[in-house]
Amino acid sequence: MPRRTTGNLLPLDPEIERTCRQNRKKVKLGKQPTTSTTPRPSLTQNRQPRRQVTPPVIPTPPTPPSRIIEPVIMAEQDRSIRARLNRRTGARASCVVILAGDANMEIAPAFINMITNGYTFSGPSTEDPHEHLCRFANICDTMKSPAVSDDAIRLRMFSFSLLGNASHWFQNLTPRSITTWGQLEKTFLDKYFPPAKAMKRQEEIVTFKQAEDESLTEAWERYKELLIRCPSHGLEDWNVIIIFFNGIRREFRDALNNASRNGFTRMEAPAAYELVEKICSEATKWGSETSIRRRGGLHEINRVASLEAKIDAKLDSKFDALERRLAKIALGRQEEVASCELCEGPYRCQNIARPD
Repeated sequence: MPRRTTGNLLPLDPEIERTCRQNRKKVKLGKQPTTSTTPRPSLTQNRQPRRQVTPPVIPTPPTPPSRIIEPVIMAEQDRSIRARLNRRTGARASCVVILAGDANMEIAPAFINMITNGYTFSGPSTEDPHEHLCRFANICDTMKSPAVSDDAIRLRMFSFSLLGNASHWFQNLTPRSITTWGQLEKTFLDKYFPPAKAMKRQEEIVTFKQAEDESLTEAWERYKELLIRCPSHGLEDWNVIIIFFNGIRREFRDALNNASRNGFTRMEAPAAYELVEKICSEATKWGSETSIRRRGGLHEINRVASLEAKIDAKLDSKFDALERRLAKIALGRQEEVASCELCEGPYRCQNIARPD
């Protein structure tokens, strides 16, 4: 193809790559490229010496003591897989923090055996966590030391009162996260007495009803047991009394109204509570509530007897009607006249003489 440009062409350079590198170096050094035949200046001419800049020294922050990782030094013969799997890491730290002043307390072995043999909690739904805390606190109160606080004794001994899943739960708590007995109680109840269980216990209290075969004393004791099993019910004293009063049978409500001067519901809550306790105590001593039971039983028997009488009357009328109907059927059969099968005459066919 013909060239359109008529300018001067550069001569052929057999080492064009080398020339390209030299031109780049010249550009970096601030030299203009030239095509003259003058000798090339040395690359080291007019080069200014570089200043050595000392980098600033940045101080390294000290590593916190809790984050210092100690290197594990192992012998050459202990680097096998089995040795690494069986490496001893030490005991896990407890979740309970004992203060320095109480760390040197001594616990008698007999006291530990007393807790492990009779005051334990394993965690099933049938066990009451409030009852366990109450019994544990009572047994710890028997151990007194002038130099050790009560909280320190309870914090130190609580792990001995747990078995099974409850013990595993306690061991898996965050190390050194509990410092007071109140904090440990809250953590324990959050685990084994959650809000759903508390609401169920509150519902059992509010919907309390006396059983048919239950005496007043038995109903009162069962009601108090429901209150003990749910200390967080949030009911006031007057509300507790009125729920029990509405839950018992009518004959017992009448007995409480008769025992009070102006009516049971007109009394103040402490006086009403004391009256129920007094009546139940007297009933337990002398068995006076059996007469109330019998009155209720007689009413029940009379109601059943009246119902049986009505059923018997209906059955008697049915049987009488059936007997009358059967009598009519039997009378109709007797009045039937036998007829001949051949001529339908008023006689039997076997009495007719047949022709030979």
